[in-house]
Amino acid sequence: MSFEDLKFEWPGRAPIALAAAIALIASLATGTAQAAPASGEVKLTVKSSSALDLAKGKGPQAATLPVADLELLAAATVRTDGTLKFASGKRRAVLRDLILQSAGEQTAVSAKLGKTRLVVFRARGAVQIGKSSASLAKASLSLTGKAAKALRGRLGLEQLSGGELGTLSYDAQLPPVEAPKADQPGKQGPGEEKIVDPYSAQCDLPVTEKATGTAPDPAVAPSLTSPAAVSGGKVDWGFKSSFRSYVFFSGGALVPIAPAEVLNPALPAPQTGSFRFPAGSGSYVVNDPGNSGDDQAVVDGAGEVVLCNAPHGFRIVLSNPTVTIDGEDSRLTVDVDTNVADGKGGSVWTPTQRVDLATLDPDGIAPFYNENAKTVTWSGLPANLTAAGEEVLALCNPMNPGPCDYEEGDAIDPVTVELKTDAVVAWPFDAGCALGSTATAMSWPATPAAPAALPALTAPESISSGAISWGVRNSLRKTVNENGVFNLAGGATRSDPTSMEGAGKFFTWPSSSGAYEAGAPGRLVLHGGGSVGLCNTAHGFGTVLSNPTVVIDAAKSRLVMDVATRFGSSWTSGRVDVADVATGSVVKTTAPDTPEDGEETITWTFPDLGIDNSVGGGDDDSDSVNSSVKLAAGGTSGLNLLGGSYKTVGTALNKLSVSIVHPEPTP
Repeated sequence: MSFEDLKFEWPGRAPIALAAAIALIASLATGTAQAAPASGEVKLTVKSSSALDLAKGKGPQAATLPVADLELLAAATVRTDGTLKFASGKRRAVLRDLILQSAGEQTAVSAKLGKTRLVVFRARGAVQIGKSSASLAKASLSLTGKAAKALRGRLGLEQLSGGELGTLSYDAQLPPVEAPKADQPGKQGPGEEKIVDPYSAQCDLPVTEKATGTAPDPAVAPSLTSPAAVSGGKVDWGFKSSFRSYVFFSGGALVPIAPAEVLNPALPAPQTGSFRFPAGSGSYVVNDPGNSGDDQAVVDGAGEVVLCNAPHGFRIVLSNPTVTIDGEDSRLTVDVDTNVADGKGGSVWTPTQRVDLATLDPDGIAPFYNENAKTVTWSGLPANLTAAGEEVLALCNPMNPGPCDYEEGDAIDPVTVELKTDAVVAWPFDAGCALGSTATAMSWPATPAAPAALPALTAPESISSGAISWGVRNSLRKTVNENGVFNLAGGATRSDPTSMEGAGKFFTWPSSSGAYEAGAPGRLVLHGGGSVGLCNTAHGFGTVLSNPTVVIDAAKSRLVMDVATRFGSSWTSGRVDVADVATGSVVKTTAPDTPEDGEETITWTFPDLGIDNSVGGGDDDSDSVNSSVKLAAGGTSGLNLLGGSYKTVGTALNKLSVSIVHPEPTP
């Protein structure tokens, strides 16, 4: 929901059903009053006629919390001290930092449950707002569906649902205002230095108050073993594309401060592209050549971007991002500086806080190594806001009871990182292709896009046994057969132990995991293991094809692989969409496999009608249109150091065959 949308929405009033008793206890604690300290109390009462059975005894039960803070505009904001504790047996759920937002006849009550703030209650009743007070008397109180879902798991109450609960009342008063004495200057009064927004040149907003940030410090950077120092590169990240568009189209602007820049400032929406922060320093290391998911990196981007929305009275500055790639501890750390209107004619500036803004998920995002491993790129790392990120951005309006897109766990734009080094990085695939040639590549391929996301099957069956068979390309096998060696590892096999030259030859990668959905031809995601090295030792080039994944999903069918290609002492390595696969001519067969054990084998065969599958092969691609397996854009980047047709998208590749073993259906 948009940041500026303050509309309240109310659900239907469904009854609350409980499978066990639940206790509501007011636990008073000392809190810290904020900018406008106030007195009074907030009272929640649960009706005895409701489905709730409280541990306090019979009759209506109430919980009372003291008022800590009050803000008065056309609406009233009441903050409380203390906590609310829900109990069911030995299970507990604690609500902290309750905030009540009232406007007209509608009140939203938000609170923190664990690390997450959510709207827990809604109330309907006319709020009375005076010059220094606000009150609400016995407003109809309901539990929200989102809160019911969150409490359900914590309390073990599977039948808990949102709906009418009881009543809500509060009475909050500000202290009397004393006129300032002549020798007692007020905020920015005579004798007090005026506060100036440090980004006023990029976003002209006044400042009436300077606040102190409370976000936690970032985690300590990991210690890398024998890393390569970063000598250049970039961090590409856009924060959130919908937010950039909202800022621009509501009259704001995206203002980069060098060396940061805004990418793709094209019409009809100039200056709404994502951001690029040049890499100023950092390091990375290849820990396990056989598992790029263990690679680590820490890179510091440089520059600032001002997200200015003066018409709506706020700005956010994102500066100097640091990307840490470290398995489950991967994260995006950013300097965040904000200036936000307080709704009372002033604005509050919170100076820069450095926080771990988002978690990053490198799982399945294999780095692409290029230019003899002196360039490495992680493309499209998924990013999700942390609790600290939610706090420093403060984009969720408590008056809005609907969902907010800037809470902990919410997705923001993915991050792409490219690093360069002048250090020598050892070739990690010598076992796949050990080449003595000193030849070097004449040109380097473009870094390919990351593989497309794997499809989520609707009703998948788990697969634990299968195989992926593919001949790659007859002409490539022919030249390796004559001038080099085939190096197989990890369980991969070849169809002919004597010669791999000629039509119909193939390699097989075993599979032990996947998912299948029945149909014609059905849907399949099958993961293979092992590696096949096709090494032309005489001519000084080779490629290692590892860990294939076959996707059968109509027009999105494809073959994904780890591809490491070496030309002399130069190499590239990465996971790419190697081939596009057409399903129109696929032949699907089912064969009983030892029926007594209740299993059957399903095989999909994608025929190759292209000329390269003929005896002797060839480089004439005029018949590529007939092939069901064709070189994809990612395949050209992974293989084009081999030269020739491997630079051409759509080049015919040999036939693909995929088989799985799964339980035989019950007659």
